[in-house]
Amino acid sequence: MKIVPYGAVLAKLINQGLVPENDVYVFCGLNAWQKAGFFNKCRLTLCLPPYEDPAIYHWPVKNCEIVLFETGNLETKDIEEIAYHLLQSGASIVRAVNSDDEVAIFRREAA
Repeated sequence: MKIVPYGAVLAKLINQGLVPENDVYVFCGLNAWQKAGFFNKCRLTLCLPPYEDPAIYHWPVKNCEIVLFETGNLETKDIEEIAYHLLQSGASIVRAVNSDDEVAIFRREAA
């Protein structure tokens, strides 16, 4: 399974047993590449390329807090699916912001 775009730095940190102190930004949707490329210069950032299936990627997000930004042309079910994959990959929480600035919060279920 290939690592999600821009995920190499985060994967290296997590493999060293470290967890970022700040939220990790994840961009998905039509303008994901542009937004992720800009924010990657100053934050830990991941990018789901437009029209890609999140299941084909390795998401290095174990114990990370995520802010998921929808950058255009995604439906609620798409955002929910991406959040599901982030949580399955170990993210502690996913806060999803859609293009209307509405926020949804997803958490892992207690064991």
